[in-house]
Amino acid sequence: KELDLLKEVCGAAAEQTMQEYNIELKVLIGTMIELPRAVLEAEGAPGSFHLAGRPHMKAVAHATMVSDLQRLLPLSALVMALVLWVVTGSLRGVFIPLGTVLLATLWTFGVMAFAGVQLNLLTVVLGPVLIAVGAVYGVHILAHYESVAERARDPREAAALLSRATRAPVLMAGTSTVVGFGALLLTSVPAARELGAF
Repeated sequence: KELDLLKEVCGAAAEQTMQEYNIELKVLIGTMIELPRAVLEAEGAPGSFHLAGRPHMKAVAHATMVSDLQRLLPLSALVMALVLWVVTGSLRGVFIPLGTVLLATLWTFGVMAFAGVQLNLLTVVLGPVLIAVGAVYGVHILAHYESVAERARDPREAAALLSRATRAPVLMAGTSTVVGFGALLLTSVPAARELGAF
């Protein structure tokens, strides 16, 4: 009804103007309609419709990013599980590193949602990056644990030996990762800053 009314009012004004100035124009009449999908799906819609503008582009971009994330996260977890299986040859070697990194990824996206940070073109790859980088730390710890567990008298001693052996290397590797991503906080590009922050 909104478009019909607009066509009637604007069409009459356009017709009057063309007669007054003795000109012939092709007049296209458009409007911002609040529920474009409902209008498009309505039977006997009075004209053709085109969606444009920043709100529409943001909605399409967001839907695309969510769709990509729904494909990328499971795919990266599957690829990492296969790599861990090949490297460690055990289910423990797959599930311990992958489980911890998936939990960390879930927490990261939870914090983003709690902070009100929207997905953008860069943060959409944050999940696969966290899985790839984080699983390496898990493999490192697990490999050291298996080597010290053979020498230890019990699991508690193995954990103590593991802590002494891996504390410095993991701290240095983690610090370099934090500094690398932290450098993105200095950029003027908001999307890159958000990637570095999380």
